[in-house]
Amino acid sequence: MRVLLMMVFLTVAGPITALATAPDDGSDMRLVVVPPWDDANAVVVAAGGHVIGPERAPFAVLAQVDHPRAFAVAARRAGALAVLNGATIAAFCGVDV
Repeated sequence: MRVLLMMVFLTVAGPITALATAPDDGSDMRLVVVPPWDDANAVVVAAGGHVIGPERAPFAVLAQVDHPRAFAVAARRAGALAVLNGATIAAFCGVDV
C-alpha cells in the first residue's frame, strides 16, 4: 500500500509543482481553485473577475481579470485556495489562447 501511495504522489507532484511555480507572464486569465463547499463563480465575482469558458472543473474556474495581482488577493480573501496563471494552465493542457 505504501508503494502505491508513493507512486500516486510522485505521479501528480511533478505537474502540480510545475504549474504552481510557473512564472507570471502578466496574463489577464486566472485559474481560481476553490474548496468543494464554496461556489467558484461567487468567489470570482466577489473578487472582481468574470468567469470564462464553457466548461467548469469540479473545484476550479477560469476567470478574466483586469488587475491580476489585486484579483489574486481579493479571491483568496473570498475563499479561493489558489489563484494560478490561466494562460500557463491552458498551454499545459494544449489550448492556444
